[in-house]
Amino acid sequence: MTGHQISRRRAAEILGKAPALTVVVTGDVCLDAYWRVDMRLSELSRETPHYMKPVVAETYSPGAGGNVAVSLKTLGAGAVRVATVLGSDWRGRLLLDILRGAGIDCSGTLLSEQWTTTAFIKPMLRGYEERALQEDARLDFVNAREASEALVDAWLASLQNAVSGAHAVIVMDQVAPNLVTKNAANRLVELSKRFPGTQFVADSRYKPEAFAGMLLKGNDIEIVRAADTLGLKPADAVSAAAALNAKLACPVVMTTGEKGAVVANDTAPPETVPARPVSGEIDICGAGDAFTAAFVLALAADASPAEAAALGNASARFAVQQLGRTGNPAPDDLLAQIPG
Repeated sequence: MTGHQISRRRAAEILGKAPALTVVVTGDVCLDAYWRVDMRLSELSRETPHYMKPVVAETYSPGAGGNVAVSLKTLGAGAVRVATVLGSDWRGRLLLDILRGAGIDCSGTLLSEQWTTTAFIKPMLRGYEERALQEDARLDFVNAREASEALVDAWLASLQNAVSGAHAVIVMDQVAPNLVTKNAANRLVELSKRFPGTQFVADSRYKPEAFAGMLLKGNDIEIVRAADTLGLKPADAVSAAAALNAKLACPVVMTTGEKGAVVANDTAPPETVPARPVSGEIDICGAGDAFTAAFVLALAADASPAEAAALGNASARFAVQQLGRTGNPAPDDLLAQIPG
């Protein structure tokens, strides 16, 4: 294996094409929330033997595919379309407002009373020391069962319209149960075949092997699990990426945390794309989304998979340095992560 590096000049050239590009994000689009709880205001409930948790502030941001969409926009993509299904609930309406406020086209997103908008609520408790915050158990809004065939039909019909004229499509398969059922995955693969000029990328946590024919992006845990599911029995993560590439006949890009990424393409042995180390405190929340956004935008700009992975590494490097908030890099933020 060899290591691939990218120059700042080449990265700038790739990002310079972004304003002419249209990217579609579909699948799991979620809401992330932080509820600030001030326990100094708490008192014992009259009805139960518990102290209440007074929420004094709240912040919300898009998660999963929503976060990818925002990063695509901050990186300079000319048009970003989100085509998915959200619940007809306060979280879905709030999420739509945030995405539209970021300049994202949500005309392909449906609101349904038969669906719940996935949200991850993180209560952050403080006591007498203002800076001494402690995260309480997370509260998740989830769907108890996967999407019905009728809902999948409506979603994919809307998605097909959104794909027209797009340069790339990102399928986010991040929660379970969700919209991206096994049948939906098969239909998404068929849809990709009807748009041969559009780059389809599947970022799947649970079943990357279901998206044969697309470019597969996943972390080392996900890629090894997919190889095991197919009975490939790889010796290590790099072998798993190579085995998946050979078995499914599609490129595989595997992130490996602080080490960077590996590109497995049938035209060459697996290629490592090392990441630059980061000193000091980091926050990995949203790093995978940041990688995906820059990676796919670069592919849409005709970068090679290795070049795109290098931009993905730079984007993730920026994201992990944004403590306590999701990092959505601008082009200059990304370029600053690449040695001149």
